[in-house]
Amino acid sequence: MKDRARGLLKPVVHLFVKLDIHPDVLTITGFLVTILSSYFYAKGNFIAGSIVLLFAGLFDALDGDVARGSNKTTRYGAFLDSTLDRFTEFFVFSGFIYYFRQDFKLIFLLFTSLFLSLMVSYTRARGEGLGYSTHKGPMDRPTRYFYIILISFLPRDYFELYIIVFIILTFITVLFRMLDLLKLNKLKED
Repeated sequence: MKDRARGLLKPVVHLFVKLDIHPDVLTITGFLVTILSSYFYAKGNFIAGSIVLLFAGLFDALDGDVARGSNKTTRYGAFLDSTLDRFTEFFVFSGFIYYFRQDFKLIFLLFTSLFLSLMVSYTRARGEGLGYSTHKGPMDRPTRYFYIILISFLPRDYFELYIIVFIILTFITVLFRMLDLLKLNKLKED
């Protein structure tokens, strides 16, 4: 599915490369658009928030391909992208937390979702820092993005349930990645 989406975005990537748009500009623009998305979530306009988040996600999907297509890949660009991705998650969940600020149980669930979402990324990054790479589990970043967009269109009466499912799936992803890194580490030790 990821390859198919990349194929659909290829003409846009070629256009941005031809226009000599720097990939860091796309990364920063996507982040700024996400802040607008979080504003809509905070105001309770989940549909607008999800449409804007989808738009922001396009920038996130394009920046790496534009960097590769224009031979502008840098370690700092990768660092900037990963760092702003974490800020993005923070802002989106903050929008939800603000909207549900009177519901302490839901606030706790949303904080847990944010924490586990960051832990999914942390386990991957920390593994790569140790020389291992893992992508295990059902909730990688694009899937988490899509999940948030999807639940924004669903009836709000079940929002708590959607977040509980999110927590379970992100926890499973963290666990899978920890076990995968443990297995890879044991293979290296043998």
